[in-house]
Amino acid sequence: MNNSELKKIINKTISGNKHFGFIHFKNLIIREPIKEILQGFCFEKSPHDKNGFYLWVFVQPIFIENDNIVLTFGKRIKNKNGNEWWSINKENENYIIQNLNTVFENEGFNYLNQTGSLNKFFNYFRDCQTNLRIMEAVSFTSFIIGNKDCYKENDTLINEIEENHDLGIKWKRDILDKLYLIKNINDDSKLKQIFLGWSYYTVKQLGLSNFIDMKSLVFS
Repeated sequence: MNNSELKKIINKTISGNKHFGFIHFKNLIIREPIKEILQGFCFEKSPHDKNGFYLWVFVQPIFIENDNIVLTFGKRIKNKNGNEWWSINKENENYIIQNLNTVFENEGFNYLNQTGSLNKFFNYFRDCQTNLRIMEAVSFTSFIIGNKDCYKENDTLINEIEENHDLGIKWKRDILDKLYLIKNINDDSKLKQIFLGWSYYTVKQLGLSNFIDMKSLVFS
């Protein structure tokens, strides 16, 4: 499936219906307005099967610096046959599009509604901190929403990384450096500037600058 074929399929789903408030961007369907937690669906294509894809529903904190869409905070959605791999061709196109719209409006919307705001994201992922990326996001979100235990939890994560992780791995060292940066700031305005700066970086790298009002973010 080439990009034009994928675009054709996506435009026949919720992204082609303004009622739902989604836009098509590359291999994504993104919910508008874009806020601190990016929400959407991702069509993950495979070089091994041009007619197939994995469908993800995902959220992503834009205040965590990233160059790409990260699916750490998402999950794959299965088709009606219970398979994660979706295969589409001319014969079954209408059936698959109908199936897509069904899972978007049910399982997909349900997940986004559980995780798509700062407080919902914090409450959801605080209970399933299964890896360091999620722990990092929960810690930073804790500061943004004003959780009274944010500094204590930040210190706990610092200790976890220093005691149990290989700091020779760059991305882990980077997380630790950012945790220390946050730890040593007790000025809310300076914290907001840091999170806003990281958000500008992510939005620019993802190519979403034209789709978001940065002044609307809580830390602007």
